[in-house]
Amino acid sequence: MFNRAKGFFGKLGRRQSLNQKGIALPLVLCVLAVGGLTIAASLNYSTTVLKAHSTIKHNVDGIYAADAGVEHAIWSVMHGIPPLTQLPEQINHLSVNMSTVCTGNFTLYLGDLVGFSSKPGVLSVTSNLTQNGTDRYRYDIIIVREDIPGPETIHLQEVGVRLPPGFSYNDTASRSDGRSLGSGNPIMSQDEAGAWMLQWQWGSSIRPKLENDDGDNIFILSFYITGPDEPEGEYAWTVADATGYGLYGELTGGRYVITANAVRPSDNRTISRIIAELIKQGEGTSYITSWNIAN
Repeated sequence: MFNRAKGFFGKLGRRQSLNQKGIALPLVLCVLAVGGLTIAASLNYSTTVLKAHSTIKHNVDGIYAADAGVEHAIWSVMHGIPPLTQLPEQINHLSVNMSTVCTGNFTLYLGDLVGFSSKPGVLSVTSNLTQNGTDRYRYDIIIVREDIPGPETIHLQEVGVRLPPGFSYNDTASRSDGRSLGSGNPIMSQDEAGAWMLQWQWGSSIRPKLENDDGDNIFILSFYITGPDEPEGEYAWTVADATGYGLYGELTGGRYVITANAVRPSDNRTISRIIAELIKQGEGTSYITSWNIAN
């Protein structure tokens, strides 16, 4: 009797063991399938991250290389040296080629570059800022009739200024050196950067005049501005009537367009391109008016 029971339970145990082995196989297959999918996705994500990192690194390396080309061309223009067309050494394992084109003489006027006449520069425009309190400055625009051949009398049609961004005009504060300003206050507008543009304009009967002599050859317009920061980015201009030869500006000079390409030597592919615009005013003075990364 005991032996029969022992045999019965022995068979039952073997059947349960076989059933458990049959259950384990699908579980193992499910784990392998899920693991395979997870590992494949993780590997794919890692590959994507590595490719993105490599692309970003190439772009950054290219931007630094192209920037070096633009800086070298700007230095050459400022020092009156013919700019190179290619840097002598590779930057970040990239070749850098440049082109520098002078497109003529321009004046920065109302936020735009405006070509001016080739007639003699019989006027000069400068400005002076003097602090007058914590956040208040006196702004003087000084227009001088140069002692060079030109019309005997020049009439000013307009005097304008771009204020530093964040600064505002102090109403009823403008005055000139004993000459009429008409209403006294300028026409006001804002450029794309939010800087205020001020324009004093005169009709033909009351235009200030500058004579070709030492007694009446300077015009000074003064006013006050207020703002929270150190003033930067301002410039002034004047427009004379037809006999005065047109537009003159504080930022006036030859305009140069500089293009620098960072090229991968292995396949001659352009990695990064920078296009900059520069105004050179006199000797060693220049203003970068545009800087565009065109990847």
